[in-house]
Amino acid sequence: MMDSPVFTVEEAAKYLKETKGTIYVLVRSKDFPAIKIGRQWRILKHELDDWLLKRYNNKPENLVKW
Repeated sequence: MMDSPVFTVEEAAKYLKETKGTIYVLVRSKDFPAIKIGRQWRILKHELDDWLLKRYNNKPENLVKW
């Protein structure tokens, strides 16, 4: 359910238009905002949005040069 504030790996993959495999790689990178509950990963939507925005804003071609 995409209305939930908490995503599964599959839901996060759909949200980001990526594969589940890519999300698992990101989760293991320690930079990705996910927590493991039991044997499954959970991602808070607002933390995923913040992570994505931070990465977008830090791209060299998106930085404003003064």
